[in-house]
Amino acid sequence: MSTTPKIPKKPTSNNSEQSPEEFVIEWMKTFVEVPHPAFGGMPPCPYAQQARIKNKVQFYTLADGEPDSNIWTRISDTNFDKVDVLVVISPATRFTADQAHEMRQQLNDTFLDDDIVVLEDHPKQNEIVAGVAMSNGKYCLYLVQKRSKLNRFSNALKKTSDYYKNWTAEQLDEVVNWRDPSKSRP
Repeated sequence: MSTTPKIPKKPTSNNSEQSPEEFVIEWMKTFVEVPHPAFGGMPPCPYAQQARIKNKVQFYTLADGEPDSNIWTRISDTNFDKVDVLVVISPATRFTADQAHEMRQQLNDTFLDDDIVVLEDHPKQNEIVAGVAMSNGKYCLYLVQKRSKLNRFSNALKKTSDYYKNWTAEQLDEVVNWRDPSKSRP
């Protein structure tokens, strides 16, 4: 008996009382953690659910008027031996997609040598894998993790599954390959 994979859905809550953290958790549960055929039947992030359930995802919402430099401080103050992912959340209007990408590069220039990697998600970025829009659609996110751990998981996915089969070479370079310590930084 075969089952049809569930297609991930974006959060649909229009609840204005929903906090940014609640929105991101709902996005994780309804999209990031849901198996999809575009990723070889795996979720867009195969390790997100385990990290969330084990309380190894930490959230930090950048308040209006708070300096951008607090992102650097929060990353520096996070113990990535106990936290799998630090999710920094800001309103999408705070940064354009280009500014978010530039900020990611600046953060990586600062933290990459400390085995910390930063990925960004902005609603205006056109990140689509096999027809699946990857953005949360509402907030600018910086996803901060241990580079060595993320690379270990990525390498396992490359070797043991069809997870990356629908990714273009450009997408792999932008999201995955540049993190290899033997390669030069973007």
